[in-house]
Amino acid sequence: MSGPRAPCLLRKALYLGRPAGYSKKVEDILEKAREKRLTVAMNSQWPFSIDDYEEICGKIRIEEKNILFVRMSPFSPGRVMIPESVPHPLSILYCRLGAGEIQALNFELDGVGGMSIRFTYVFETRACDVLIKLVHQKTPPRDFSFGFNEKIVSRSLDLNRYEIYFNFGKSKLKITDPLELSVMNFMEAVENGTEPLIGHPHILHNTVLLEKIDDGFGEFERDIYGKIREKEHDFSSKLRQEATLQRLKDYIHWQRRCDLDAPDRGLPIFSPTSINLDLTSACNFSCPFCVDSKLTNAGKSLTLEEVKQTVDTLHSHGLLSVILIGGGEPTLHNHFGEIVRYIKSKKLQIGIVTNGSRLEKIETIVAHWKKKIGSGFLSMPPGKKSSGTYTCPKPESL
Repeated sequence: MSGPRAPCLLRKALYLGRPAGYSKKVEDILEKAREKRLTVAMNSQWPFSIDDYEEICGKIRIEEKNILFVRMSPFSPGRVMIPESVPHPLSILYCRLGAGEIQALNFELDGVGGMSIRFTYVFETRACDVLIKLVHQKTPPRDFSFGFNEKIVSRSLDLNRYEIYFNFGKSKLKITDPLELSVMNFMEAVENGTEPLIGHPHILHNTVLLEKIDDGFGEFERDIYGKIREKEHDFSSKLRQEATLQRLKDYIHWQRRCDLDAPDRGLPIFSPTSINLDLTSACNFSCPFCVDSKLTNAGKSLTLEEVKQTVDTLHSHGLLSVILIGGGEPTLHNHFGEIVRYIKSKKLQIGIVTNGSRLEKIETIVAHWKKKIGSGFLSMPPGKKSSGTYTCPKPESL
């Protein structure tokens, strides 16, 4: 094929504002670009990191039944998260598994600004169950994690050097910037007159799937808000939701692998949306009605590193809030202030359950919340005093 070729690298997926049949319009645009000998590629960068993923996690083994988990943090909330983020996992599927179609599509809203998208990607005679978690995040660096068959890597950045790392368990690997690799692939395609990795067939295939997902969410949105208006507090129907049942099935599947001590069981691909975190067994009161009286002052506390690792792991799998509670008094932990600040740095909601005896610590944290990091809640047990705290005897050992 002779003659000059003009390059066109799309920064995002071709998204035309949800007109009816926009995938057909994208096909027409791409066909005209081919006629004019334009080299067209889309900047869907994460397929270029698959080699690094396999270096830290091991080679991806494609079975009859597979799992892909992706967590992304788009800037904009709501339905617009779909065209902004979903093209990336669709490109990972296309590059690793080949062309396929979507079945069993369903959605779940995860708190304020969160969304889960589940579907089965059917390719050849095999299938891959896909979970895409989207959590709105305004400030960079945005959280990102992904992985096949329960082997999940999370991305971290050294902003001073702009170095990118994949983290898997205790392993950490510096990776080549996938955006750089995407641009290099595009330039090589322009120079050699070849099809880029994220080129015409790839773009068209993923646009068709993106349209199906976007249309499916529109139907879900109309349906779910209609049901909320009709049955706002029907808890039993919530337990029967397809997404809830699927989440329970996923957990049972993971638990069975743990019971069998499977070497590749990894972590579950989801976490609770909220946890109670027991920082310490230390307590400066000796309340006669305390249900944890036999456990308090047992000399047990979580280390700062254990708390950070727990929060990081669960946050990368969808955690939204943390309540500091437990058998002891959380403000007695040596690193109480640092722990609160770390949790809030992850944009998580936080609650503190306290006996109210160390309000100076609480006041310092609340002042920090008001100035920098949003809001949380504080709970103290009601009692006989007008202050709202219950006066209990202190243990003899303190």
